[in-house]
Amino acid sequence: NGTAPLSWNALHMPPLITSANYNIFYEFPAGIWTAAGTSMTTSFIDTIDICNSQINFRIQQTDASGCMSVSSIDGDIYQNTIPPEIPLFDSVSVNPTTQNAILGWQPSASEDTEGYIIYIFTGVWTPIDTVWGINTTSYENAASTADANSESYCIAAIDSCATTSPLTTGHSTIFLSSTVDPCSRSVNLDWTAYSGFPGIDEYVLYFSENGGTWFVLDVVSNTTTT
Repeated sequence: NGTAPLSWNALHMPPLITSANYNIFYEFPAGIWTAAGTSMTTSFIDTIDICNSQINFRIQQTDASGCMSVSSIDGDIYQNTIPPEIPLFDSVSVNPTTQNAILGWQPSASEDTEGYIIYIFTGVWTPIDTVWGINTTSYENAASTADANSESYCIAAIDSCATTSPLTTGHSTIFLSSTVDPCSRSVNLDWTAYSGFPGIDEYVLYFSENGGTWFVLDVVSNTTTT
């Protein structure tokens, strides 16, 4: 299941009061020993983040005199079958310059995350690209049509073993359209609702005249105004 449960015998029964905690080490690659953790008891569970390899373990314990006892070595072929943690997908927007959809998220908490798969909804969630690096947290879709319709996206983390996390909640861009009523000298605005946030209380409308500075025009709770 992607973990290595370890157990060993105590050096002395009852344990000597001068003995320190047990230190657990693993060997990977061959000849390289790395600390995996410590334990006050004679058991430890190590989570495997290596795809499919032989991994060896040993236990060390010191006492107050400075002596160290080292265990025998045991190991097995282990596989990482645990998917990475789902990243927090926090927003999808429309780039005001390119009119392309741009996504933003928080990194996955899994340290072996290698990148993120980008999905768009086309009736089903369809992968369109992969970005690499655990700390890569944004993506702009160069093939976006967010200036013509609302688009929905989600993402998934992928680890070093090509195991993917479950998909995040989908987020949908806001698509704004307008019609001019010359008789009443008014503009009717309507837009698609943003989806992805747990609750949206209001929309803030901005206006700009002749390409100038953007100012707040209104704050509304629905998806239409005049």
